[in-house]
Amino acid sequence: QLMAAPKVSDMSPMLVAMLSRRANIGYTTSGHTGEDVTLYSWSPDGDKLTGLVENTALAGYMAKKLNVDLAQATKRLYVDAMKAFTAKGATSEIIMDKNGGNHLLMVTKGSHVLYAAVNKNEAVIDDKLVTLPGVSVLSNDVFYISQDAVDMIP
Repeated sequence: QLMAAPKVSDMSPMLVAMLSRRANIGYTTSGHTGEDVTLYSWSPDGDKLTGLVENTALAGYMAKKLNVDLAQATKRLYVDAMKAFTAKGATSEIIMDKNGGNHLLMVTKGSHVLYAAVNKNEAVIDDKLVTLPGVSVLSNDVFYISQDAVDMIP
């Protein structure tokens, strides 16, 4: 007796999980697609986005309108945590969650301990929860964290 081939819909969760682990991508919903999205814009000076716009162009447009220096923001929000904490004399370790949860960065220096989770804008320093100005990211085995978090370790 032949078994029926699995339906694509049955395989989707497994494929998403495999690709997510491989690409180190976390999702907050299961309903995201790569389809074009309607975007409405308005600007007081009349300079507004129209037509088909690449997603990366949107960040540049918004930065221009808000007078934000993206290079400076990137420098502040995405610091190589291991290098920055080592330079401060702290020890740091990435704790990988093998069960699909958030990976953690643990930093210690003297009596100070900082924990930061991937894909969160929060950290715990000496048992106190603090909000960070950006989301911590783990990409290609490099943990990126905001300069504000680095500054919390003396």
